[in-house]
Amino acid sequence: MNMKTWLPLACAVVLGTFAALVAKTVLSRNHAGAAPKPVQVVVAKAAISPGEELSADQLAIAVLTNKPAPPTSFTNLSEVIGRVLTAPLLPGQPVLQESLAPRGSASGVQALVPTGMRAVTVEVSQSGGLGGLLAPGAHVDVLLTTLATDPDKTMARTVVQNVVVLAVGQRMGPGKAESEREAASVRNVTLLTTAHDAEALELASSVRPLRLVLRGAGDVGDTDSEGVQLSELRGGAADFVPQTLINPPQPVVVTPPPATQPVAANPDTNKRWTVRIFRGAEERRVSFSVDPDKQTVGDSEPEKDAVPH
Repeated sequence: MNMKTWLPLACAVVLGTFAALVAKTVLSRNHAGAAPKPVQVVVAKAAISPGEELSADQLAIAVLTNKPAPPTSFTNLSEVIGRVLTAPLLPGQPVLQESLAPRGSASGVQALVPTGMRAVTVEVSQSGGLGGLLAPGAHVDVLLTTLATDPDKTMARTVVQNVVVLAVGQRMGPGKAESEREAASVRNVTLLTTAHDAEALELASSVRPLRLVLRGAGDVGDTDSEGVQLSELRGGAADFVPQTLINPPQPVVVTPPPATQPVAANPDTNKRWTVRIFRGAEERRVSFSVDPDKQTVGDSEPEKDAVPH
């Protein structure tokens, strides 16, 4: 190639490289200019349980430099002090508008009950309350066992489904109980239900003890179940034979001992009479000689072979 061919090609390469460098520099400046500016948001200093009234000691101002602030966050402590919390907060978590009760709401469990809902407390046993493993915020079903005159119709069924646990004993936060003994001693659980479900729970608790069944995280669908009867567990009433009928107890027969009285004896071929005498459980034989002409009884002598039984 001659010089006229190489010169335009070289100029094109140089200009292309220059254009790429300029574009890279412009893009870098635009990206740097789009970075979020540092903002201040109100966050929790430590874990805060629902139902608590927020105070200045529980809150702090945090500066966010690498991400934008949530749209419903607060930038001033005065905006949230005195408000009641409706959702648990973790250390460093921003306080959001949706996690606060309306202004003027009183603290306590009543701040956690939305309009149209009800908070009802039910009494449970240690096993019925999941053995102390239940925590506020969990979703549970409530079961009841109803007894019937016919044992085969005894039924266990779900009374209410997918209700939220507001409190376990006096604990309304997600934290664990201070000790296993405290967790095991809890005998009442407060549930968030509709007005109709609250009436159903009141009626069910007056019949039999209730049992709570824990749902998995995110499982909020209703279950279509008509309950389970005892006859279903037996596989049919005709197939069930009580254990007492398989091996029935044998009656004990007590025979009283025979009364102590002489037993009439028959004369033997040697003109001797033998009498069997019973004294309690002891048997004794005594032989007598008889004169058939005079029909009198001679001296009696016990047989040598008489053996008491």
